[in-house]
Amino acid sequence: GKPIVKPLFYYHDQDPQLADYSSAYYYGDQLLVAPVINSGITEKDIILPEGVWFDFYTGKRIKGGELKSFPITLNEIPVFVKAGAFLPMLDDYQSTDKYPDQKIYMHYYPVEEGQISTYDLFEDDGDNAKNLENQQYQINHFRSFNTQKELVLSVEKKGPDFKYHKEERRIVWIIHDLEEFPESVLIDGEAQFVYHILQKPAIKEVDAKYNARTKTLSINMPWKKDSFTIKIIK
Repeated sequence: GKPIVKPLFYYHDQDPQLADYSSAYYYGDQLLVAPVINSGITEKDIILPEGVWFDFYTGKRIKGGELKSFPITLNEIPVFVKAGAFLPMLDDYQSTDKYPDQKIYMHYYPVEEGQISTYDLFEDDGDNAKNLENQQYQINHFRSFNTQKELVLSVEKKGPDFKYHKEERRIVWIIHDLEEFPESVLIDGEAQFVYHILQKPAIKEVDAKYNARTKTLSINMPWKKDSFTIKIIK
């Protein structure tokens, strides 16, 4: 397996400026963290690898491949998300005994136009150390394809014939970096009502809202099917 924390040259061994770079590291495959080890500093110079990145806190799009300065605060250290990343999150909980699996938040940061990104979410009950051996787990395969006119997100259950998540479960998508209110949103070909966040429409089974300030589209929907597709027409 791969270590969780990796130096930048782990993925960028052909980039000479990252060969011995130690001011930032990968946390997993999709996050880049720049730790602060000196007191009193208010900004830090960071080299982001080539490609597109997003500020984890603001969602701002950043071009990589060069040295840039970023502000430091008492509450935040620089964290960046790779374009194309799927970042699953949960509500706060104290132990795996109270794992809040009834709702998952999936943050998505669009891959560059014309490209595909994928992510596999592994889940089991967290109790049995032999779940992998006994085929008692579920893999949810996430895929995205981005073009100038549309963004397509899909989910497909893979792995053994074992269903982990409950039928009452919901998934809340937070799709970042959408410059404008989408022309339409379709789930498995069915058009959905989308509203601006300042509006207060009647709540439906699928709650889709756009936030112009943060440039995000939130889609709160039931997760009942093993596979489904979301198409966003820009």
